[in-house]
Amino acid sequence: MTYTLPKDSYLLHGSPDDYSPAKAHEYYMRSRKLHPRTGGVARQPVGRGKAVKKTVSQPTKVAKVNPQLTAQRAYAAKRVSELTAKLADLTAELQKRLANASKPKAKRTRTSADKQKATQQSKKYRTTHKQQIANKRKQHATTDRFSSLSTDEIKREIVNIKASLKAAVAAQRQQLANGHGR
Repeated sequence: MTYTLPKDSYLLHGSPDDYSPAKAHEYYMRSRKLHPRTGGVARQPVGRGKAVKKTVSQPTKVAKVNPQLTAQRAYAAKRVSELTAKLADLTAELQKRLANASKPKAKRTRTSADKQKATQQSKKYRTTHKQQIANKRKQHATTDRFSSLSTDEIKREIVNIKASLKAAVAAQRQQLANGHGR
């Protein structure tokens, strides 16, 4: 059900001429921020009124000092102070070593005398260990059979090996299917 007003009448809260959508939108844009709730009055406990506690002073107890406990505490305090001192020394040493490690070391250039000495030592080693060096070469040559192959040859070798594996697996499956593998 709709209610229509007579032509010349208007509601009491404002006339239609006073309403402007632009002004309403402007007011909304100014006041659209949320405001936090204001704190109200703290709740009072419900009861018979203020309860007054009666405090009865009790005689203070004198703590009995356990001599073993005090000795343990003293030892622990001494140990803690020793450890903190040691930790401080170690951190200082670490800082010192880190500072020394971060400093660039001067590179010593090799002189011709150093180079000659190194070549003489190398020749001496090769003559005294001739057989061991030969054995190492042989062992390396036999174990590393793919080092002389190019990458394309190695790829082809891999493809061949995969194909032979597939054929072997297929043959095994065929034998099992025929009942010969039992």
